[in-house]
Amino acid sequence: MKEQLVAVSQHTVFLAELAITGCIACSELARVPLTRVLDRLGNHPPGCVDYILPVLAACPRCHALLDERAIVAPKEVVARRNVL
Repeated sequence: MKEQLVAVSQHTVFLAELAITGCIACSELARVPLTRVLDRLGNHPPGCVDYILPVLAACPRCHALLDERAIVAPKEVVARRNVL
């Protein structure tokens, strides 16, 4: 399968920020690249899309700037951990 190149909107970057709880700088749960969060938002198969961000995302916890390769903690990972 060929990789696609997707330029995401600033609104999608905002939605990605809402879908994470932290980044590798501030969360011990950060283990997922931001691209995986973008894959889920865009309903793309994992690893098939390269993303171009119009602006860097900001970590909601520590406000670090995040590019598409940044390691983050998605909210569903935190929710699953709290259930256990």
